[in-house]
Amino acid sequence: MERWLLATGRFEPLPPMSAPRCFYALLLLGDGRLLVLGGWRAPSYTRTTTSVEAYAPKTRRWRKLRPLARSAADPQAVLLRDGTLLVASFGELPEIYRPPPP
Repeated sequence: MERWLLATGRFEPLPPMSAPRCFYALLLLGDGRLLVLGGWRAPSYTRTTTSVEAYAPKTRRWRKLRPLARSAADPQAVLLRDGTLLVASFGELPEIYRPPPP
């Protein structure tokens, strides 16, 4: 994963997450953290995951958070007004996810 640096006009690589994945949901939280939810596990990409990780730009670190209740293949997530997330995934019931404070 990379981030765009407006000041330099270049991309900068981020530190790796605890486990590689693809086809995940990515959200920007109100406190500035990036949240990555679910997706397909690497290297085979044949199994989905419940894992959730948060990236804090100030510390440049990923932190594992409480997992989703159900595995999430190609998830979609929406940040709600109260700071919770509505997470929906193909073939699964949607769930409300409450990210912990930083």
